[in-house]
Amino acid sequence: MNVTISSQKRSNSTAKYSIVQRNNETTKQRNNETTKQRNNETMKQRNNETTKPAE
Repeated sequence: MNVTISSQKRSNSTAKYSIVQRNNETTKQRNNETTKQRNNETMKQRNNETTKPAE
């Protein structure tokens, strides 16, 4: 009985860890995509301001 319980506990903690790890990876990916998008928008804006004809 004890063996079953301890292996079940180990299985649960491994499952929890993998879910946390997966969530962290998803968040990292989302943050990277947001940063890339923000950087692209900033570069576009900077390029537009640079190429505007002088008034």
